[in-house]
Amino acid sequence: VLPSSSCVNETCVMHRQYNISKSNTAKAIDVDGSAVQPDELCDQVSINYGTGKVKGEFAKEQVCPGGDTSACVELNIVMAVEMSDQPF
Repeated sequence: VLPSSSCVNETCVMHRQYNISKSNTAKAIDVDGSAVQPDELCDQVSINYGTGKVKGEFAKEQVCPGGDTSACVELNIVMAVEMSDQPF
């Protein structure tokens, strides 16, 4: 779960935020992993933790630890569009 740049509540803005539009490798996906069509809204998920919750959208992103392109992996992530104050 990463705070999205579209999340504007205080809990999100106090953390570094992920901006899908600034990535060359990211794409919005639905819960089943299929690409979101340009004219459609993507699926959302609510995740409840012991003392808080996150509402988010799905994305697929390529991550290269340490900038090593030979170690790149593709990950499905949740971009938080709303985060509760606690526990974050």
